[in-house]
Amino acid sequence: MAVQERDDMSWMEGDVVLINTAHPAYRKAVEKKVVEYHNLFAAAMAMLREVPTASEKLAVLERFISRWGKM
Repeated sequence: MAVQERDDMSWMEGDVVLINTAHPAYRKAVEKKVVEYHNLFAAAMAMLREVPTASEKLAVLERFISRWGKM
């Protein structure tokens, strides 16, 4: 989703992660052919905004990356 008026790289709408394809980091990822990694990072960032405490954020990030590594 290209949303030029948003500065966010990604965000949640309900249980869906939206990735801002107008974000400069997304465009750089396309140029460098690392979109998969950008999208992984952007999805994690969007989900972490929904987690209330720092310690919970770390646990969620650990599980997220671990599960991605097993795919």
